Amino acid sequence: MTSLSEKELQEISEIVSSFPEEQREAKARELLQETSSNGSQQCPFCLMTEKKIQTVNVYEDEDFLGVLEINPANPGHILLFPKQHILNLSELQDSKLPALVRIIKNLETALLKIADGTNIYSASDQVAGQRYPHLVINIIPRYKGDKIHMVWEPKPISETELIQMKDKILSHMPKKLQKERLKDEEIILSKEIISSEQRFKGVVYY
Repeated sequence: MTSLSEKELQEISEIVSSFPEEQREAKARELLQETSSNGSQQCPFCLMTEKKIQTVNVYEDEDFLGVLEINPANPGHILLFPKQHILNLSELQDSKLPALVRIIKNLETALLKIADGTNIYSASDQVAGQRYPHLVINIIPRYKGDKIHMVWEPKPISETELIQMKDKILSHMPKKLQKERLKDEEIILSKEIISSEQRFKGVVYY
């Protein structure tokens, strides 16, 4: 991904700051798109990682960066993302998942000391609301009466459709996990057989 020069970033920052706050994010995206030398959009999260966009950090290590959202759903809204440019969780290395979960837990634990609750979510692809092609975990503190509504209209589904969807999902799981699932099912089945045999041994027939 092509990087912008310090001068270009400074010019963009000055232009964006002249717009009303609610328009700045959209204008920044537009200018980043126009200024990129190869016509591809600059990723703001990569620029944050490179320290080319100023951030207020709440967490940082070799692989992840956690910053405060400048247009938060609520004060304390955290954006946690990998420094490596990846699209979503499916592209994150398995070896980094335990660390990511631990960081999310620690940040949520801190927020729960000052808030009434939290929402944790990540959008993948534009249809789900992802604005930039970079994995981001939103950790949002919730307060009573904050008027944030993260709801959807429930849609009825039949048992047959549920089973069909389960099979479709499982068929696309990584082969390693499919094998582990089959192994777990074999263990459960074996335990059920043993349990049944033990029950039969205890039965007295007259």
